[in-house]
Amino acid sequence: MKKLLFLAILGIFGLSSCKKEPAPITIKKPIDFLTEKNWKYLEFNNQLKACDADDVLSFSTGGDFIIELGSNHCTSNEGEQITGTWAFINEESQIIKEYTVFGSLLTDTLSIIRLNEKEFKYVDENNNSVVLEHL
Repeated sequence: MKKLLFLAILGIFGLSSCKKEPAPITIKKPIDFLTEKNWKYLEFNNQLKACDADDVLSFSTGGDFIIELGSNHCTSNEGEQITGTWAFINEESQIIKEYTVFGSLLTDTLSIIRLNEKEFKYVDENNNSVVLEHL
């Protein structure tokens, strides 16, 4: 009987002394928000053309991006996708994108207003305000 009581007390003590390690807190960086999911256009200067609404934009951690242009094209000679490169500049407050469209090399500088797990809002060098949302 004493042996059973001793084992019961030992079991209670053992259970109460077990501590669970707290889950580590992961602080996401801008690159994490930008690259972890695909984006779709939500607004372009407070509106959205139907031909842009089905486009999907994805950024890779390796510095490439792809815009899948969807089935609703803005022009008749528009391709299926636009590909290019991107990089953070100015202490991750801006993104520079380089890509080719219709044989011309283009560069866009995007000034980040908000970049989080739900939304990416920026203003480009032409003062266009763009909002994208995670898919």
